[in-house]
Amino acid sequence: MRLLVAFATSIVQGLLELQSTSSFSSELAANRHIDPNLFSYPSLELVLTPRWNRDNTTAEAINVTLIVGGRRFERGQSLMEMVLENGRVPSMDYTGAEAIRAWDKEGELRLGTETVGITSLRRWSVSRETVGDIRLDFTVYPRSTTKATPPGPRIDWRENGGGLIGTGQVSGVEVLDGHEQVR
Repeated sequence: MRLLVAFATSIVQGLLELQSTSSFSSELAANRHIDPNLFSYPSLELVLTPRWNRDNTTAEAINVTLIVGGRRFERGQSLMEMVLENGRVPSMDYTGAEAIRAWDKEGELRLGTETVGITSLRRWSVSRETVGDIRLDFTVYPRSTTKATPPGPRIDWRENGGGLIGTGQVSGVEVLDGHEQVR
């Protein structure tokens, strides 16, 4: 209990410091004609929503909404990436009908994909400069396994007694920091 209170106290102190820094930054930007986006803080907001079957008895998939704030990407710049395989476990495909969809303040944001190098990374790049927060929507489905499925670490999503169990290692994307070179 003491540890929880100390943790909560440090969070509140951090938020107060952030708020005072943020208001100072806004005043500085207003008085010095500095770009206010210079002081926006990077953030990620993740919402996981189970998608149920018609009888509401079994989770069939997880709808994911990821909101990326405080970052700007130029046309052609990589927004996110993921490995295509981890320990013989294939990643989610997220192409074709299951493609990741993206929006920002200007509307729908088309994403290009490419597979990179021997490490087999998939990267998504933006079709235009982004404006404001970026919203990404995609769906994680359980992996179908059989007796013939090669052994590997249990890091995928699987159906388990009407629910889903798994990790994000082969279903989550890594959002990049927005500072790498544009190709």
